[in-house]
Amino acid sequence: MEEVTYKVLDYTEAISKKSFQDIVKELDSEGVSIDKTTLPEEQLKVFMSIWFVYSFHYDAVESEQRPLFLKAVTDEKLPLLQISRKFCLYLFNNLEA
Repeated sequence: MEEVTYKVLDYTEAISKKSFQDIVKELDSEGVSIDKTTLPEEQLKVFMSIWFVYSFHYDAVESEQRPLFLKAVTDEKLPLLQISRKFCLYLFNNLEA
């Protein structure tokens, strides 16, 4: 039988406090074109964590409510969703280790 090894996630690594809204505002204030934008690694992780949370709950939200739900996720209005967002960020931190 093949041996299976598991890696325990390290939750001691700090996560950036910058919100998705702050990233968007920062990019908007710089007049950055979306066509030529590349995100720094930290911002890309935040962006991907937002999409992770949104896609994780996508089927549970009615189609008419999805734009409102996306806004709630990006504005961090639903504290319960922060659990899966933080998990995603920790996962990204641990993938780099």
